[in-house]
Amino acid sequence: MNGFKYIRTDILQMTMDELAEKLGVTKQSIYLWESWKKDVPSRRLKQLSEISGIPENYFLKQEISERDKLELNRFKLQKELKDAKNEAKEQSYDELLMKIDCNNVELNIIDTLDKINRVIHYNLPYFGKAKNISLDDKVKSMKRKIEAFNRFAEILYGNENQYFIFEMLRVMELFFDSNTKRKYYLSDITEITGDQLEGESLSVQKIYSILCEERSVIIQREKEKIERGKEMIKKFED
Repeated sequence: MNGFKYIRTDILQMTMDELAEKLGVTKQSIYLWESWKKDVPSRRLKQLSEISGIPENYFLKQEISERDKLELNRFKLQKELKDAKNEAKEQSYDELLMKIDCNNVELNIIDTLDKINRVIHYNLPYFGKAKNISLDDKVKSMKRKIEAFNRFAEILYGNENQYFIFEMLRVMELFFDSNTKRKYYLSDITEITGDQLEGESLSVQKIYSILCEERSVIIQREKEKIERGKEMIKKFED
C-alpha cells in the first residue's frame, strides 16, 4: 500500500469524502493523488502534513514498510499528545506517553534486528590484501563465520537459562554505560550509584558490584606500576 492511502485509511481513518472536505478539494482529486495518476500539489502536501502531523515525504512513498507504519503511528500519537496537552487532559496525556514509549520500543526492536541482519549478510570475511586467495581459504573463512553465528543462536535460543544470559548483557550495558564510554583510562571511569541500580534485579546488582571491585583492583595495580616506574626513572637519573 502506498503512503497516501495508508495515511488516509489507517492513520487519519478518513474516507475520501471526509479528507476532501477537510482539504477543501473534490473527492476526484483525492482519488487521483492516492492512485498516483496525478502529483499532489506542494501546497496540498503542506496542508496534509499540518492536518496529520506527518512529514510530507511519507505521502509520496510508493510502499509503506512495517517500520514506516510504526513511525507513522508515532507521529499520530505525538500529535494526539500535543492536542491532549493543549486541552489539559491529564489522563489522556499519561496514556499517550505510555503508547509512545511502547511504539519506540517496537521501533528499537526492528532497528536492532536490522543491524543483526546486516552483520550476518553483509559483513563478509576479510581476506587481506593478497590477490590470489584460494577458494578453499574463502570457504573455510565463511564456515567459521557460520559456526560463530550458529553458536550465538544456540546460546540465546537453546539455553534453558536465557534469563541469566540477558542479565549478563544488562550488566555489561551498565558497566559500559554512557557515562563510562570513550574513557581512555580506567581511573577516569565513574561508577553507577546505588540509586541508579535501583530497579535492577539482585543478581545484576551483585555481578555489577563484583566487576567494580575487580576494576578497583586493576586500577590499584596500574597505580603501583606507575609509581614503580617513577622510582626506577628517579634512580636512573640519580
